[in-house]
Amino acid sequence: MSTSYYLNKSRSVGMCRDGQSRLNFPNEAQFLLISKESVSDLNNRLSSNAEKGSFGVPVEVSPMSFRPNLVISGGEPYAEDGWRNLKIGDNYFTSLGGCNRCQMINLVHKAGQVQKSNEPLATLASYRRLKGKILFGILLRYEIGGVEQESESLLQVGQEIHANSF
Repeated sequence: MSTSYYLNKSRSVGMCRDGQSRLNFPNEAQFLLISKESVSDLNNRLSSNAEKGSFGVPVEVSPMSFRPNLVISGGEPYAEDGWRNLKIGDNYFTSLGGCNRCQMINLVHKAGQVQKSNEPLATLASYRRLKGKILFGILLRYEIGGVEQESESLLQVGQEIHANSF
C-alpha cells in the first residue's frame, strides 16, 4: 500500500502544489523560466542605483543567480509575466505565476567563499513587489498530453517559444 503525502492547508499533512503530477519537485514548480531581457533590465537598474550612490558597489547578476531551468531570449523585459501558457517545440506549459524571490539570490560564491549583500533583492523590491512578494521569473508546470506524441519530446536550445498559444 502506498501513501501520498500532501502539503496544503486542506489536508493534515501537506503537499507540493500538484500531488498528482508525474513530475513533481519539492519546491514550488517543475520549471522556473527567466528571460535574459529581464535580467538585463535588472542589471541596468543595479548599475543606475550604484551610480546614484543608492546601494553602494555596482552589482551585476547573471540569469544563473536565480537558479532557473529555462533561460530565454528575445522580446521585451518581463513579457513573461503576462503569459498564461506557452509552447516550446511540441511541449506545453502552464504558468503558475511569478516566482517569489528570497535572500538566496544575494549570495555570491567566489573562491570557495560565500559573499552576502543586499543586492539584487533590494533593487527588485523597489519595483517588483506585488502583495508583499518580490517576483522575478515565472513558475511553469509541464502539461502531459498537450499533443499526440509518439515519443518523449525534448527541449532544445534555439526552439521558438509561443506564448498564450493554447
